Amino acid sequence: MNNFVTVKELYEDLKLIVLSCRNNLDNKKIYSEMIDRPGIEFLGFFNYFSDRRLLLIGSKEYAFLSAFSESEQLDKLSELLRNNPPAVVFSKNVDVPKAYLEISKKHLVPFLQSDLESTPLIGLLNTYLHRHLTSVVTYHGVLVDIHGVGAMITGPSGIGKSEIALELIKRGHTLVSDDRIDLKEISYGNVIGTTPKLLRGLIEVRGVGIIDVVRMFGSASYKDETKLDLIIVLEPMQKNKNYDRMGLTVEHEKIFNSFIPKITVPVSPGRSIASLVETAAMNQKLKNLGYNAAEDLVKNLEKEIKKKGDKQ
Repeated sequence: MNNFVTVKELYEDLKLIVLSCRNNLDNKKIYSEMIDRPGIEFLGFFNYFSDRRLLLIGSKEYAFLSAFSESEQLDKLSELLRNNPPAVVFSKNVDVPKAYLEISKKHLVPFLQSDLESTPLIGLLNTYLHRHLTSVVTYHGVLVDIHGVGAMITGPSGIGKSEIALELIKRGHTLVSDDRIDLKEISYGNVIGTTPKLLRGLIEVRGVGIIDVVRMFGSASYKDETKLDLIIVLEPMQKNKNYDRMGLTVEHEKIFNSFIPKITVPVSPGRSIASLVETAAMNQKLKNLGYNAAEDLVKNLEKEIKKKGDKQ
C-alpha cells in the first residue's frame, strides 16, 4: 500500500474546491499526517518546515498575512511556496485574492478551499490523513463482515478460505477482502481491515476463476472496510491434538498495539466450515455484548455443585 495520499484523492474524498493547478493534483503527494498552519514561516523562519505536509490557511493565518502590504504578502507567499508543499487548503471564510492564485500557478502548488471553518476543517483533515497514512500490515486470508462482526479467516493455501467466503456471501453476509487483507490501527483496540483497490469486490475460486461478487450478488455483498473483531485460523484436523471444546481459553493475536481474539477451527470432510465461522462470529458478538455461554455454564455448574454439597 502507498505511504502517501495524492492531493487529487484528498480533493475528491473531502469534496474540496479547486482554486488553482487542477492539472497538477495527481502529481502532488502528502506523506505526513501532520498539518502545518503557517505563521512564523511568513516571517522567514523555515527551520521546521516540511515539504511532506499539507498547509492550512484559516482566518487567523490569513489575517496575519494581510497585515503586510500587498507586495509583501505576495513575496512571503511566494517564499512559502518555493519550499514546495504538496498543497494549500483555505478555510471557508478566507476570500483568496486572485494575485495569490497567480503565485500558486507560478510554483505549481495547488490551492484548495473547504466549505468548513478552520476548527472543523483541521479535525476533518487530521482524521482523513491519519486514516490513510497510518502504518499498514498485510495478512493473507479472507475478511468478511458477519452481522457487524469483522472476521478474518486465515489458514494454509488451498484449505478453502475463498469458498467459505462465497458461502457466507450467499447467506447474506458481506465480503471485505479476499486473498490480501491490509490492516491498520486507527486507535487502540480499533483495527480496520481493507483491500487493495485492484482487488475490491473480487474472489478467486479454484476451478472457477475470478468472481465479481457485486455483479453476481448485488452491492450489499461487498464493503470497502470493516473493524476487525475476530481472527479464525483454519487448519487440517489433527487427531492427536486437543482442541478447545468449551471456549474458556481466550487466545489473542497482537496487531500493532491491539489484541484481537483468535480461535482455531479444525477442518475435516463433512464439517460445514461456513456454518462454524458464522457461529463463531455470532458468539464473539455476544461476548462483545458481555455474554459468554461457556462462563455462564461453568457458573451454573458451580452453583449446582455447591447446592449438592450443602445438602450432603
